[in-house]
Amino acid sequence: MEKKKINPGCSILLLLLCVLIAYFVFRKSLPERMAAHYEKYNVEMQELSEYVKNAIDDSCYVWAVFDKDGIYNYRVQLPNSDNVMNIWDYPNTDSVMNLIGLDKADIDVIHKKLDNIKCIGFGYHGKNDKMDIEWRYKGFSLLSFEIYYHAMTDCEKDVALTHTLGGIPYNDRVVFHNKGGAIGYLDFPSEDREKFLKKHQPW
Repeated sequence: MEKKKINPGCSILLLLLCVLIAYFVFRKSLPERMAAHYEKYNVEMQELSEYVKNAIDDSCYVWAVFDKDGIYNYRVQLPNSDNVMNIWDYPNTDSVMNLIGLDKADIDVIHKKLDNIKCIGFGYHGKNDKMDIEWRYKGFSLLSFEIYYHAMTDCEKDVALTHTLGGIPYNDRVVFHNKGGAIGYLDFPSEDREKFLKKHQPW
């Protein structure tokens, strides 16, 4: 009896279907991926946050994103000033960074520390006693780890859990954010957020 030959096209489609099913069954949600990244690099993130705190004037605000060549976008606000400096109006980045206490060597160190933790930028305002470590862009989103220099107060915990910005508290010093740049903050998918918080109690 002659065996029926299997159509190669059907085999490829079946394989692709299996891969697709496996992807949706075993894929990690965005909060889970951020948690895994934080757990892998949390020591280095703390070292970076301390370096930035010691290097920058606490009364200044700075946000900067890097590419392979250095800072390619930034915002800086000096003490007692309403003016927010940016790379388009003030393209001499090194001069602006010097105003807040960062010289070329400091910038190189921060860049290297960010590369070592697979992140692309940071935001710091000493008065808030916390900083952001920007992880990566995802579409219109900028995924970020908000690192506190102190254990959050009860009020700060309530804000982290219930605020409309939709951040996800990981512990009493870290909150995950899904920022949308010029269009504002974006929420994590509500189902992913609820599942993650149910599985991982932040405190």
